[in-house]
Amino acid sequence: MGGLHIESIAYESDRVIVSGEDVSISARLAIIAVGANIALLRSIGLLKRNPSMILAARAYFEGLDPADDLLDFYFDDVAGPGYGWIFPLSDGTANVGAGFLIGRRNKLTAREAFDQFAQHNISARRRLCGARQVGLLKSYPLRIDFANAPTYHDGMLLVGEAAGLVNPLTGEGIDFALESGEIAAEFAVDALRRGDVSRRGLSEYDHLLRRKFQSLFVATTWLRRLYIHPMMLRLLIDRANRHPELRELLGGIVTATVDPWRGLNPLTIAKYLLA
Repeated sequence: MGGLHIESIAYESDRVIVSGEDVSISARLAIIAVGANIALLRSIGLLKRNPSMILAARAYFEGLDPADDLLDFYFDDVAGPGYGWIFPLSDGTANVGAGFLIGRRNKLTAREAFDQFAQHNISARRRLCGARQVGLLKSYPLRIDFANAPTYHDGMLLVGEAAGLVNPLTGEGIDFALESGEIAAEFAVDALRRGDVSRRGLSEYDHLLRRKFQSLFVATTWLRRLYIHPMMLRLLIDRANRHPELRELLGGIVTATVDPWRGLNPLTIAKYLLA
C-alpha cells in the first residue's frame, strides 16, 4: 500500500480502526507513528493538553568548504530558548537550521526564526559565504515531552515523536524513532503471540521505553531549563572557551556520547560556573 492520509483512529469492539481516504483498516494492535499530529492524538484521547514543543526550520546548502567538517551551534540572533546550527554532511553540503521552544514569549514562525539566524548571525554568514541553498526551506514542530507523555492506549503502541521522543536539548529524534520502532515491533509480536493486547498488558511496553529513555529525557529537560537562556548561555560559553574539558563535556552531551547527568552534577556546576 502506498501513502495514506489518516483521518481517524478509533478503538471499537477490541479492534483498532484506522480510516482515511475511503479506506478502513481493522487490527488487533496498531503501532502509531504519526509524529507531532496533536489533533489526531487528541481525538483518540491521548492528549489532555498541548505538549512541550520545539518549532524548527531547516534547509540544505551546498558549496561549503568540504574540509570544514565541524558541527556548529549558534545562540546569537536566534529566538530563545533555542539555537541555530550548521551540520556538514558530505562533499561541501550542510544541514542549516534554527529552532526554538514554543512559548508565550516567542511569536515568530519557523521561517522568521530561520531568516533571523541566517541573515544576522555574523559567524554563520561567514561560514555560508559562497554557499547556495538547494531545495525548499522546511519547517516542522517537534514534541519533546516523552518524560511525561503517554506511550500506549487501547490496542495501540506509540513510537517516535508520537510518544514525545525528541531530545529536549538538541531536537534530535531519528535515533529515538528507530529504536522505539524496533522495541514496539518486538513487543507487538510477543503480545500477539501471547494473545494479550489488553491495556494492562500493553503497559509493559511503557516500562520498556522508560527503562531505555526516561533518565536521558529527564536529564536533558533539566539541562535545557538550566542553561538555555541568554544570561546562563553567555556564562557557559565564556567558561567553555577557557576550559577545554568543559567544551568536551558539552560536546559529548550534545552528540549523546556523554551521560547528560554529568552536566547537572553539582561538582561540575561549582567547578566551571560558580568559580
